Amino acid sequence: MYFTTTKSIKGTIKHRYSDFIVQELPLYGTVCRVLPEGVSEEYSIPENSDQRQFLHCTMHKINVDVQSAIKSIALCLKCGKSRIGFAGLKDKRGVTSQRISLFDPNLDLLRKFNYKQIKLFDFSWENEKIELGNLKGNSFTIIIRDINLEEKEIRNILSEFAMQTHFEIPNYFGEQRFGGIRQVTHLVGKLFFENKTKEAVLLYLGKQHSKESAEIQEARELASKERYLEAFKKFKGREFRYERAILNSLIKDPNDFVKAFQQLPKNLMILFPHAYQSYLFNKYLDMRKEKLGKDFFKVQKGDKLDSEGNILGPLFGFDYEFSEGFLGEIEKQILKEENIELAQFKVGGFPQMSVQGSYRPIKLDIFDFKLVEIGNDEFFENRLYAKISFNLTKNSYATVVLNELMKNNTE
Repeated sequence: MYFTTTKSIKGTIKHRYSDFIVQELPLYGTVCRVLPEGVSEEYSIPENSDQRQFLHCTMHKINVDVQSAIKSIALCLKCGKSRIGFAGLKDKRGVTSQRISLFDPNLDLLRKFNYKQIKLFDFSWENEKIELGNLKGNSFTIIIRDINLEEKEIRNILSEFAMQTHFEIPNYFGEQRFGGIRQVTHLVGKLFFENKTKEAVLLYLGKQHSKESAEIQEARELASKERYLEAFKKFKGREFRYERAILNSLIKDPNDFVKAFQQLPKNLMILFPHAYQSYLFNKYLDMRKEKLGKDFFKVQKGDKLDSEGNILGPLFGFDYEFSEGFLGEIEKQILKEENIELAQFKVGGFPQMSVQGSYRPIKLDIFDFKLVEIGNDEFFENRLYAKISFNLTKNSYATVVLNELMKNNTE
């Protein structure tokens, strides 16, 4: 279901890491810069004359997820990860830059930090830690490759798309919210709300995908059959450290699934219930579109608005209050179809997985959408690429914009 009416350009994204660049827009200051390919900077750390506790810097990373990057820095500094603050998660597959804060770091150790895919620069001493949510949004520069259209047609489509995006794109959660290629995160979250902790843990470990290697698929099969030691030996590599941590706990205590899942970092654990909230929010947007059509973005009886007049949609939780009128009926229908009740969002046996409930704007705000350039694609014969840039407010997904633009699911 697409909300914009522009013709599909199809194409491919993230063919190279440098095709997808994300630069954080901090609450204060300018956009975080990225380093040109192959360029690094010396550690130029200013004097801390005012005895401030937090050293802020820009973290530039290539094909590394935020959690792994933070862990690498913490290992170098010989400190806990809680001493490192950041405002938000960024895409793994791409080039990203964001501000992080280091609490009272050992500068001698910091200067020794040498990780090929992670660079630290633009240091400053500050009084506050960078907390989750402390950002305006993100700036994206993206190359779409393998476009089988003439240059003039691409320009016309992008020009029309830029006009439509001012008012016509819903604020869906992107696919990365639901767990990469396996798309398992929200399914695990729902099982926790159903008090099916064992099933949740085994689904996380055992759900397979054809794009994973044969050995990893075998490891997941073994885990789903509760053959934990055999599965542990098959999960090799840093990217499966969380599976290994859970399995290691289950090898020692095969019946304590809460303890096993608690081997995950707290800020990773909470992604699972949040992912299920996000899945339900996306369903709400689909049903609102089905019921209202072109009036999707018009204020309806029962709509909740934020202080700026933006329409808000439901992030269900145990304290959520249903909307009035037919919007409330939509909300109740969603939960009925999912066979779940609001009270279940409070998980008695695993309180860390409980969610109270909140709201999220239903409209995605895009700023400064631009066509940067069009050229011959060196990686796809007789095809063109289009380089675009745009800014999004925090908690919005570039993949949602790209899905509307590329329309790869249309014939």
